Amino acid sequence: MATPNTAFTVGQVLTSQQQNNFPFGVMGYVSKVDANFAITTTSTTITGSTITFTGVAGRIYKASFQGLSQKGTADNILSFKIFKGATQISQSSQYLVSGAYWIPNGIAVFTATGSTSMTVQATADAGTGTLYCAAVNPFTFVIEDIGTT
Repeated sequence: MATPNTAFTVGQVLTSQQQNNFPFGVMGYVSKVDANFAITTTSTTITGSTITFTGVAGRIYKASFQGLSQKGTADNILSFKIFKGATQISQSSQYLVSGAYWIPNGIAVFTATGSTSMTVQATADAGTGTLYCAAVNPFTFVIEDIGTT
């Protein structure tokens, strides 16, 4: 359990432990605007979605993504998954009819120590889909340090 900070008062000494309890902020960020991504029935890492950072023991991290997708052929499910290395840690899925749009977003809270690679993968249970990646609707993926464990 994290040791929460207390309310600060005038003249109080700020300790190193209190300072270390604060979030460290963004560890990595991707904004994909270069080309749309084709979603197929094979779970595939979204091109340009890999973030590698150095995790610190005792810290809590949050991974989150958002984009704009459209179901192509075949009424079925589109899924977006966050991976920590080869391990899936989150999934966001939606049943869509052909031609329907969806704004997928997902979040995962996790710990990490040392070099850690994070990715987002997309898949269609049947048929195809498109993840749109343009300046007006970028696919974004961010890893944040949100505090201590």
